[in-house]
Amino acid sequence: SISNEVANDLVIDASGNVYVAGFTKNSGQSNDVTVIKYNSNGDSVWINKYNNALINGSDKANSIALDNSGNCYVCGYSETSNNFVVSDDFLLIKYNSSGAQQWAVKYNGTANGEDRAEQLLIGTTGIYVSGKSWNGN
Repeated sequence: SISNEVANDLVIDASGNVYVAGFTKNSGQSNDVTVIKYNSNGDSVWINKYNNALINGSDKANSIALDNSGNCYVCGYSETSNNFVVSDDFLLIKYNSSGAQQWAVKYNGTANGEDRAEQLLIGTTGIYVSGKSWNGN
């Protein structure tokens, strides 16, 4: 059977809060990125979902990280459509410490194919994302 909720990564901050990233099945039977912050008692503080509403395709989070200001970053992929061909694009989302989405950016590789961000790292000079991008071959 196919699960309706999947957690792919988690991170714990200095106060013992736990941030979980993954995806949940929505009412349209596709997946939405889901990010949950739990306090140190295990109570949910906030839950945020991301859905690429243009085609209501599958959106999944693979990795999560926090910066020194308490902002939360999630990477994964978002299903999109280019010239009637369904493909995936890298997805990077930033949430502030209160859980409000600040921005979401995508990367579509040159072949308009399967592009999936797998891991992210917050460095001293920026955000680094790695994954796979189909080159057409």
